[in-house]
Amino acid sequence: MLFEPVGGIEVYWQRAKVTVVLMRKLERIASPDALAALTWLLREAIVQGNRKNTERLARSIYTALLIMGIEWQNRELAEPLLKLFAQRILPLGSPSHRRFCMSGQDMLECSAALNLIM
Repeated sequence: MLFEPVGGIEVYWQRAKVTVVLMRKLERIASPDALAALTWLLREAIVQGNRKNTERLARSIYTALLIMGIEWQNRELAEPLLKLFAQRILPLGSPSHRRFCMSGQDMLECSAALNLIM
């Protein structure tokens, strides 16, 4: 998803433009690979100083984490992984006038509620 053929020829590939559509596609996949891609794109947006995409990517990462949280709980990975994202990754995408204050446990509870609703 991060690369697209140049001129419709599948021999040459270029990076796909980072758009809301690309973010939503990765969000819906909600896999470790999609989460890694979103995290990479977040880091790139920070380096480029693209605040709008930084905030959008943080929201997409949060959504993917909520979707994946229960699956990780079954594997006993939820607490350390959600804590890692809550402390180190998601605050990078918070607007300058806000702070990301959820803990891994808070995120797990939100994930459980989302999955119960579904």
